[in-house]
Amino acid sequence: MKRPEWLDNKNIRPYVFARKANRPAQPGIAYPFDWFHDLDPLVMEPLAMKEVDFSNQIMILDQIAFDANGLLTPRWVFYDCAVMPGFITGFAARTSSLDVEVKKRLKVNENLEWTPLSLFIVIPTPETGRWMAHNLGSMNAFVDKKHKLSGLGFLSKAFALWYGNIRELYGVAQWNSPALKLHANYGPLEIVTAYTPIHDYANSITYRVWIDTLYWEHFLDEAKDNSQFLNKFQESGLIVEPNNNQNLIDIQTRIEAEEGPYYINPEEILKNPVGSALKLYIKK
Repeated sequence: MKRPEWLDNKNIRPYVFARKANRPAQPGIAYPFDWFHDLDPLVMEPLAMKEVDFSNQIMILDQIAFDANGLLTPRWVFYDCAVMPGFITGFAARTSSLDVEVKKRLKVNENLEWTPLSLFIVIPTPETGRWMAHNLGSMNAFVDKKHKLSGLGFLSKAFALWYGNIRELYGVAQWNSPALKLHANYGPLEIVTAYTPIHDYANSITYRVWIDTLYWEHFLDEAKDNSQFLNKFQESGLIVEPNNNQNLIDIQTRIEAEEGPYYINPEEILKNPVGSALKLYIKK
């Protein structure tokens, strides 16, 4: 597994946009994953007026990434549901180092020393040690290939989990979203809901992941080894069909009857086209 060269670029740094009270006392002590230990994150206080321009730039990134699918975060939601209870992390580049095309695409504020290139928002729940993923986005989704940073989205979320010492993570994604390929590779992914009519998009999966950095290595390594999943899980005999609402309802009915719990094989979701049927697994 080769560490991306851009992580060693002094013009790119992780950022932590979080109230002092929300930051972990000992960042990054829970996991052996060592890619982030030598990085020097930009740590900012979002309630300080001087940081409003950086906050605005995060919101612009969110707008570009999510407005097209109707999941744009309103400004008050960003403040009430992200800044106040949780924290926002990602990677930022020194503004002066950015290519003109990237600056234009990101609607860069030239007065900022650093410009966010990605964002991940995570919020604590009342369940001790369990967090809720709110948003993940990166410039890789909308800049030309020559400007993409390898693994930027995946590593942005990984950095937040590492920095926050997060052990269990809830999240929501649409079954036919490419993002699910990332979310299934941070640890064993349990399906909490297969059909979610309370959401704007009923064909959403609610998931829970037990964070395991071996899965990160599996995802980032070209010579993938899926043994850590197959050693612990077996096929249930059930299939989930992302584009078949009745199938999703049937799986949801089983979950509500306390069958399962059901898991997704990260290797299968990586290899199959977005929206493909997937086998469901149970613990051995």
